[in-house]
This record gives sequence, structure tokens and C-alpha cells, in this order.
Amino acid sequence: MLDSDAEVPQEVLAEYEKLLKRSYTENFDDLYKTDLLKVIGKDGYGSHIVLLIPCFIVAAGADPEKTLRYAILTLDPIVKENYVLILCETHTNWLTDAVYAYAKQWYDTLPRKYKKNLKNLYLVHSGFLSKTLLTIVTPFISPKFWKKVEYIEKLEDLFLKLNIKASKYLKYFPYIVQRNEEVMLGGQPISPFGADLEILCQRFGKKYLHFKHIPSILIDFLTHLKKPEIINTKDLFNLQADAATLYGIVGDIEYGEPTTDFNNIPSLVCSFKLFLNTQKHGLLGKDAFSRLHYLKSTSASDKVIKLNLSKLYEKLSQGIKQCVLCLLHFFKTISEHASENNMTILALSKIFAPTFFRSKTPNAIFTECISLANKCMQMIIQNPDILMNPENKSDESKSDDSKSDDSKSEECKDENNKINNESDEDSNESYSSKESSSKPSSLDQTSEYSSSILSDKVIKKKVSIKKSTSKRLSFDHSIKSEKSGDSKNSFLSEKTDEQDDSYEDSEKEEEGKKSKKENLKKEPSSDN
Repeated sequence: MLDSDAEVPQEVLAEYEKLLKRSYTENFDDLYKTDLLKVIGKDGYGSHIVLLIPCFIVAAGADPEKTLRYAILTLDPIVKENYVLILCETHTNWLTDAVYAYAKQWYDTLPRKYKKNLKNLYLVHSGFLSKTLLTIVTPFISPKFWKKVEYIEKLEDLFLKLNIKASKYLKYFPYIVQRNEEVMLGGQPISPFGADLEILCQRFGKKYLHFKHIPSILIDFLTHLKKPEIINTKDLFNLQADAATLYGIVGDIEYGEPTTDFNNIPSLVCSFKLFLNTQKHGLLGKDAFSRLHYLKSTSASDKVIKLNLSKLYEKLSQGIKQCVLCLLHFFKTISEHASENNMTILALSKIFAPTFFRSKTPNAIFTECISLANKCMQMIIQNPDILMNPENKSDESKSDDSKSDDSKSEECKDENNKINNESDEDSNESYSSKESSSKPSSLDQTSEYSSSILSDKVIKKKVSIKKSTSKRLSFDHSIKSEKSGDSKNSFLSEKTDEQDDSYEDSEKEEEGKKSKKENLKKEPSSDN
């Protein structure tokens, strides 16, 4: 019977050791990329958590024996200790040959330690057929094993049972599982097309390359587009798909179908572009278009443009930051195959500039900024790191300052004054409207954006520049804390709050030190 205390026959143990030894030298990349079987951590009581989703058995396309070897390799290190098994029965038909063969081989081959150290079996989203089959086999199941089985209807209840944080573990449950639950509960299911990118990062974020929170659907797109037979396709991102084919792949993606066919290149390209263009505004944020128009009206230099792009990037949430960098590195990889696919950096910039700088509502003024938008895209595709290192750029400008002459510094002053006057007239499009109300702060803001060399007179005002910079930092931190408060389940909210608190504490400490020094100065005078 199931969960029997009887010893496993020696031939079964020998077969298990043989399969384990073979699995060490086998490549399971095709199975690992699926969500079939994962060890996702430990629960609040110290037991390992194993997540099994059988509906991906068919999607993996592997034979039952290879799937079994993958399971043995994954579970052998942890089954010697206590563990719980979460079985998500989403869209799982136990009468399917592949699923039945997998379950039978698994049970017949696994030794006693797999059954002995299993503390609980959680059956999530069980259907009528599954419950009926378990009822039929009840006479053949030992009472000890039956006590371990629990039916779970909602993931929220599962997290409470395991005593774990939903914000940390929700992302391990793929889109098909989360969507199925929303449908079962009568809610409006989330769709990859049109959902905010930050929400997709929080709910379906996975590790991809050196990025930690990339939505699974975006990973699927990038993985398939990077395949050699696809990345070298001529005019790759200019391909068009017919409506029927496009509706088919979009429907499969929205449904969460594990067997979605990404091999049709035109439909793959069109659905990828549709995914990016259904965001409510450009990927560089809601202020990207207004900032672009401002730079166009002021005829800003390249260094000023780069500093503004860095500022836009810093205002993004952490999940979107990672997605933007991931996409830019992807476009750079695509451009390296331009000899085959004709996708040069310039061509990619023309195609995806609206994706990054689009306003929330259609604006006819965007036509005036097309050339500048293309130029900005070329900059960040060619070197995505300029978005993250604005300080390095300012350091470079300071080093150039020591090598400059007085004539260049006078030209710098004229350019600063020109930008300052234009920024006062266009204050609605500036980043900090509070600072633009006073002349010194607006001068400091333009000095931060200016890219040429400072004169001797400007150098004397470094103290005031530092003060205004600290004000801007506190303003940026207040914006981040407000955004983190809006998203209850954000995996970054706690971290952002801690950063804001530490920033405020440091300011209080500085004020305390100043007050102590003033008191010490006053004490001698009072004695006299």
C-alpha cells in the first residue's frame, strides 16, 4: 500500500541507484526551463517545499524515463530530510498516458525515503475527476498516508498553511496556475497584454541571465527570438503576421497554454511587439515624452541627454529597471547579427523608439521629436550602462574641467544661462517643480544637467550645489516611498522603506550633531 513501512526490494534500490548515476551526466535543460518540478525553498517549519505541476509534462515533450531521471536528480539531495509536496492539478488530466506513466513510474521506482520523510501532500486546484479517483483508491491507501493529504482551493490558504510570505513565493507559481485560480474564484484574470510591467515582475518574475525579476512571458519571447534559426531572419522586426495566426498565439499566451507554439516567426515577432506596446506609457516612464520634448526645444548636448536619460531611469521601479536593461542588452545582441537580419542599431531605434518614449495619450507633438527619440535609443542600445552610471559621467566632466581654459568656461556660462531661462518658461515639464520656483535651485539643476566645463566662479558655488543636490535626493526618496506604499505585495516595498528610513535617520543624526555643537559653544559664554 501507499506509504507502507515495508522495505523496498533490493532490485528497486539497484534500479534507483542506476537512474541516479545516469542523471548526473544527462542534460535536462529542456525540463529545467519548464515549471514541471522545482524545489522552491523551505516553509516556516523548516521542511523543503517541492512544487510539482503535471500539466507541463506534455509541454516538455520528454519521455517518461527522462522525466523520472530529472525528478530523481532534483529530489535526491532533499528527500533525506523533511519535505512537503505541492501538487498543482491545474489543467491536469490523470487519464492522459504521459501523466499516468510518469506518476506510476515515479511511485514504483522511488525508494522508501521519499515516502517516509514526506510530511504533507497539498493538492491545489483539484478537479472533480481527481477527487473521484482518490476516493476510488481509498481502500488501497494506508491511513498514515491519507492523514498527509490536504485539498487547497486558494494559494492564499496554502501560504498560510506553510507559514511563508506570499510576496516571496507567489512568483514560483506560473501564470497558468494563478490565472486558473482567478477564473475559479470568478474574478477578472490578469493578462500579459496590457498589465503593468511592474505587476508582472512581482507576480511572475524569474531569474534570467543576471537579472532577478523578469516576467516569464518576456523570458519566453527573448529565449525564442535568440534562437539561431530566428535571430538571423532577414528584416526580423519588420515581419508581419496575418490576423488569424496572431490571434491564435495571443490567445494561447493569455490562456497560459503550456504548449504555445512560438515557432511561427512572424507571429512571434508581432506578439512580442504587441506585448511591449500595450503598456500604458513608454517603458522609460510617464515623464519620458515630456522630457524628450524639452530636450528637443533646448537643443541639448549629448551629455545633457545622457544625464536626462539616467534621471528617467532612476525614477522607474526596480522591476521595470531590470526589464528595460534586459531589453536593451537583447537589442544589442540582435544588432550584432545585422549582417544577416538587417537589424542595425539605427533600424532597431526607429522601430522601438515609440515603445520607450510614448506618452500615455496620443500626442501630435511626438512627430517633432522622432529624430531625437531615435538618437536616444541609439545611445542606450549601444551602451545600456549609461542609464545606471550618471555619477561616472559627472566625474568625467569634472576631470575635463581641470584641463579646460577660460574661454571654454565662459561659453559654458552662456549655455547654462540659456538653458536656465528656457527651463523657467517650461517649468511644467521639469522634474522638480518645487525647486524651479527659486532662482538658485534652478541654476543648480541646470548645472547638474550641463555637460561642459565649469568656470572658476561656478566652482566657488560648489557648497550651494551640494545643498540643492541633497534636497533633490530627499525629494526623489519621497517619490519612491509613495510608490512603494501603493503596491501592497511588492517584493521591493520593504527594501525601499528601509532605505527611506535609513536616509531620514542619517539626516536626524546630522541635525543632532549640529545642535550639540551649538550647545557646547553657548555653555562657555553663559559661564562668563
